[in-house]
Amino acid sequence: MEDTAGDRWIFRYCGGERMFNFQEKAVRCFETWSGTTVSIHGYCKEYELMFDISRSKHQHPLCMQIKRTQCGAVSCPTVDMAQLASEIHRFRSGGIKRCPSGLLEFFMPVWDGIRLQAILFAGVRRAPENWIPAVPMLDLGQGSDGCTLEAQVLKDGEEEMILEGLAQLAARLKQFVDPLRDNVLGDKQDMPRDMLIRYLICRHYSKPGQSLDIISKALSLSKSRTLHVIKEETGQNLLELLNSVRLNNACFLLSSSLKPIHVISEECGFGNISNFFRLFRKTYGVTPLNFRKINCKIQPK
Repeated sequence: MEDTAGDRWIFRYCGGERMFNFQEKAVRCFETWSGTTVSIHGYCKEYELMFDISRSKHQHPLCMQIKRTQCGAVSCPTVDMAQLASEIHRFRSGGIKRCPSGLLEFFMPVWDGIRLQAILFAGVRRAPENWIPAVPMLDLGQGSDGCTLEAQVLKDGEEEMILEGLAQLAARLKQFVDPLRDNVLGDKQDMPRDMLIRYLICRHYSKPGQSLDIISKALSLSKSRTLHVIKEETGQNLLELLNSVRLNNACFLLSSSLKPIHVISEECGFGNISNFFRLFRKTYGVTPLNFRKINCKIQPK
């Protein structure tokens, strides 16, 4: 059912109602067709606004199982946000990567000229015996058979088919970005509530203690009511949303600059560097310093 106020449709499940926008519907259609699970890593604010934060995480059951059993030594954010992103210019038309656990995953960058907007991921598959990739590949490790044994085996011709489908999904999503950018730069009061909340967090995440004031004023609500609305609209509380954006930006700065870690912590809105280290290690499995050693390709002068 269309809603002209927000171009949204309603999907009923589990005895309740939940809203999905057209972008999410397009992703779900691709997942059903390809038998894959899609995750999206955005490098511009528009993608953070279009999708729930859970879309930036690898949700495939095998990925989750491998993380629980620690078969993969390197975390997904380390591989996708840093290693792959630093080499994505070699894969302008997408490709397939073998992650450290041994699983295969398709990826497709979304470009705005030379600017990287996002990377779409679709997985997972297991390589057949004596497999020779038919599309460009980034090999990050063989993994162990115990980690990949349950994954569906890649079929003949499937590489080109899924990669083409992922390219069409990327083009479809890109159609939504320019109008969204115009809306972001125009009248923000026309945004749906969840999108407005994410927009304000992306704009003001680096200002400790001010985000709640800014959002409550934009929504014309009390602070206590605003906290309830944030949870209702996004499925996460304010601190979880803030920390997700702050950590994403910290990863970018750690891998693309030589700024001191305490400066990055401050710029990203962490009022306490100890809290920054604790959250970073809990989320990514490594300290900010070790993350930089692994992923930063800039050499000190």
